[in-house]
Amino acid sequence: ANIDHLENYNYMEGGVHIDGDSYTLTFEHLTALIKFDLTLPKDLAEGEVLESITMKSDRDDWVYLSIHENETYSKSFTLGLSEVTPTDNKITAYMMLYQLNPFDTGDALHILLKTNQKTHMFTHTFAEPINYDGGNVYIATIGEDEWTTYPGQMQFTVRTTGFNEELQLPFASDTGEYTLLVDWGDGDIQTIKPNTKMDEAALKHWYYEADDYKITLRTTAPAGTVQIPEWDFEMYNKAAPKLY
Repeated sequence: ANIDHLENYNYMEGGVHIDGDSYTLTFEHLTALIKFDLTLPKDLAEGEVLESITMKSDRDDWVYLSIHENETYSKSFTLGLSEVTPTDNKITAYMMLYQLNPFDTGDALHILLKTNQKTHMFTHTFAEPINYDGGNVYIATIGEDEWTTYPGQMQFTVRTTGFNEELQLPFASDTGEYTLLVDWGDGDIQTIKPNTKMDEAALKHWYYEADDYKITLRTTAPAGTVQIPEWDFEMYNKAAPKLY
């Protein structure tokens, strides 16, 4: 695979030591290289087209530094796959990342494979603390049986009109025996565990800029069953973000 483009994201930090008229300039790597060796899910349907792969944490703090022109902070990285053609149902992808905080025991890292029809997710829970140190190479291997598939989905748009507005999913009851995956439309993706209480913080999200955001809800519940709780639309009459 061609990884020449990654040099643009190989950030380094420099330090200068001055001693009289002489100085020493040293650099160290800030970013680590993550290689993904992925076998596509075995239940990939005919006509499913790869769109993107996202790496995210389930922690509430900012785990990664997303390297963009404005160096904004993020909880996830997304890599486009629209021009990638699998070989023998496998793909190899690379990401460069700078990790702000180490993972603790029990923290989870999610790999989301998005297609034009579904989202497939792999989750790894850390048995001990780990940090992806700059200058090192890490390999993630995922087999065809290690994905959780989210077949059902719904989408809606909310409009925020100010800075720092909170949205709560307007569920009228607790969630059921299924997992929900929420794409909040601003780059943040969140997993909602089965039997989550309707007033838990997991159902709430803060938006920091006024804009329209397309929210996508995905569920592991099969067709023909209750896939998400009923909604209380009156909740939106009390909240700042408006539903469209």
